[in-house]
Amino acid sequence: MKKQKSNISKRVMGKVVTFEEKRLSFFLWNYRSILMIIFISAVVIGIGLYWELVTRKAFDLLSLFAEDREIIAEYWADTLTMFYEEIPREYIVSLGICFALVFIVIFFTKPIRIKLQRILADIAKFKRNES
Repeated sequence: MKKQKSNISKRVMGKVVTFEEKRLSFFLWNYRSILMIIFISAVVIGIGLYWELVTRKAFDLLSLFAEDREIIAEYWADTLTMFYEEIPREYIVSLGICFALVFIVIFFTKPIRIKLQRILADIAKFKRNES
Protein backbone atom coordinates (compact mmCIF):
# COMPACT_ATOMS: atom_id res chain seq x y z
CA MET A 1 0.00 0.00 0.00
CA LYS A 2 2.82 2.39 0.85
CA LYS A 3 4.51 1.76 -2.51
CA GLN A 4 1.31 2.67 -4.39
CA LYS A 5 0.90 5.90 -2.37
CA SER A 6 4.50 6.79 -3.14
CA ASN A 7 3.95 6.29 -6.89
CA ILE A 8 0.83 8.46 -6.82
CA SER A 9 2.69 11.19 -4.93
CA LYS A 10 5.55 11.10 -7.43
CA ARG A 11 3.13 11.32 -10.38
CA VAL A 12 1.24 14.23 -8.83
CA MET A 13 4.46 16.03 -7.94
CA GLY A 14 5.74 15.40 -11.46
CA LYS A 15 2.63 17.07 -12.89
CA VAL A 16 2.95 19.99 -10.47
CA VAL A 17 6.61 20.43 -11.42
CA THR A 18 5.74 20.33 -15.13
CA PHE A 19 2.99 22.92 -14.60
CA GLU A 20 5.31 25.23 -12.63
CA GLU A 21 8.06 24.90 -15.23
CA LYS A 22 5.64 25.89 -18.01
CA ARG A 23 4.34 28.83 -15.97
CA LEU A 24 7.89 29.94 -15.17
CA SER A 25 9.05 29.69 -18.78
CA PHE A 26 5.97 31.64 -19.96
CA PHE A 27 6.66 34.44 -17.46
CA LEU A 28 10.38 34.59 -18.32
CA TRP A 29 9.64 34.60 -22.05
CA ASN A 30 7.19 37.51 -21.63
CA TYR A 31 9.52 39.38 -19.26
CA ARG A 32 12.50 39.08 -21.60
CA SER A 33 10.39 39.92 -24.65
CA ILE A 34 9.04 43.10 -23.09
CA LEU A 35 12.51 44.22 -22.00
CA MET A 36 13.94 43.38 -25.43
CA ILE A 37 11.21 45.35 -27.22
CA ILE A 38 11.83 48.37 -24.98
CA PHE A 39 15.61 48.04 -25.47
CA ILE A 40 15.29 47.80 -29.26
CA SER A 41 12.95 50.81 -29.22
CA ALA A 42 15.49 52.80 -27.19
CA VAL A 43 18.28 51.86 -29.62
CA VAL A 44 16.17 52.89 -32.63
CA ILE A 45 15.27 56.17 -30.94
CA GLY A 46 18.94 56.74 -30.06
CA ILE A 47 19.99 56.11 -33.65
CA GLY A 48 17.26 58.50 -34.82
CA LEU A 49 18.50 61.13 -32.37
CA TYR A 50 22.07 60.71 -33.56
CA TRP A 51 21.02 60.91 -37.20
CA GLU A 52 18.96 64.04 -36.52
CA LEU A 53 21.92 65.69 -34.80
CA VAL A 54 24.20 64.76 -37.70
CA THR A 55 21.81 66.22 -40.28
CA ARG A 56 21.46 69.41 -38.25
CA LYS A 57 25.26 69.53 -37.96
CA ALA A 58 24.94 69.97 -34.21
CA PHE A 59 28.21 68.15 -33.60
CA ASP A 60 30.01 70.96 -35.38
CA LEU A 61 29.26 73.09 -32.33
CA LEU A 62 31.23 70.69 -30.20
CA SER A 63 34.28 71.02 -32.43
CA LEU A 64 34.90 74.26 -30.56
CA PHE A 65 36.17 72.17 -27.67
CA ALA A 66 39.01 70.90 -29.84
CA GLU A 67 40.29 74.45 -30.09
CA ASP A 68 42.43 76.49 -27.74
CA ARG A 69 41.93 76.28 -23.96
CA GLU A 70 41.16 79.99 -23.71
CA ILE A 71 38.27 79.61 -26.15
CA ILE A 72 36.94 76.68 -24.12
CA ALA A 73 37.14 78.67 -20.89
CA GLU A 74 35.32 81.61 -22.43
CA TYR A 75 32.60 79.97 -24.57
CA TRP A 76 31.91 76.53 -23.03
CA ALA A 77 28.54 77.51 -21.53
CA ASP A 78 27.31 79.14 -24.74
CA THR A 79 28.40 76.16 -26.83
CA LEU A 80 26.70 73.62 -24.57
CA THR A 81 23.55 75.73 -24.42
CA MET A 82 23.41 75.91 -28.23
CA PHE A 83 24.00 72.14 -28.48
CA TYR A 84 21.25 71.52 -25.91
CA GLU A 85 18.85 73.68 -27.91
CA GLU A 86 19.64 71.70 -31.08
CA ILE A 87 18.59 68.39 -29.50
CA PRO A 88 15.08 67.38 -30.65
CA ARG A 89 12.87 67.16 -27.55
CA GLU A 90 10.64 64.36 -28.85
CA TYR A 91 13.62 61.99 -29.01
CA ILE A 92 14.69 62.85 -25.47
CA VAL A 93 11.14 62.38 -24.17
CA SER A 94 10.88 59.05 -25.99
CA LEU A 95 14.19 57.85 -24.53
CA GLY A 96 13.04 58.95 -21.09
CA ILE A 97 9.82 56.97 -21.51
CA CYS A 98 11.81 53.88 -22.57
CA PHE A 99 14.07 54.10 -19.52
CA ALA A 100 11.07 54.69 -17.26
CA LEU A 101 9.33 51.63 -18.73
CA VAL A 102 12.40 49.48 -18.11
CA PHE A 103 12.52 50.69 -14.51
CA ILE A 104 8.79 50.06 -14.04
CA VAL A 105 8.95 46.55 -15.53
CA ILE A 106 11.97 45.59 -13.41
CA PHE A 107 10.62 47.20 -10.24
CA PHE A 108 7.06 45.84 -10.41
CA THR A 109 8.08 42.30 -11.39
CA LYS A 110 10.67 41.96 -8.64
CA PRO A 111 8.31 40.21 -6.15
CA ILE A 112 7.18 37.83 -8.88
CA ARG A 113 10.77 37.10 -9.90
CA ILE A 114 11.76 36.42 -6.27
CA LYS A 115 8.82 34.05 -5.89
CA LEU A 116 9.69 32.26 -9.13
CA GLN A 117 13.32 31.97 -8.02
CA ARG A 118 12.15 30.14 -4.89
CA ILE A 119 9.95 27.87 -7.01
CA LEU A 120 12.94 27.13 -9.24
CA ALA A 121 15.01 26.18 -6.19
CA ASP A 122 12.21 23.87 -5.02
CA ILE A 123 11.96 22.27 -8.46
CA ALA A 124 15.72 21.71 -8.54
CA LYS A 125 15.59 20.19 -5.05
CA PHE A 126 12.71 17.90 -6.08
CA LYS A 127 14.54 16.75 -9.22
CA ARG A 128 17.72 16.03 -7.22
CA ASN A 129 15.78 13.95 -4.69
CA GLU A 130 13.88 12.16 -7.46
CA SER A 131 17.06 10.98 -9.17
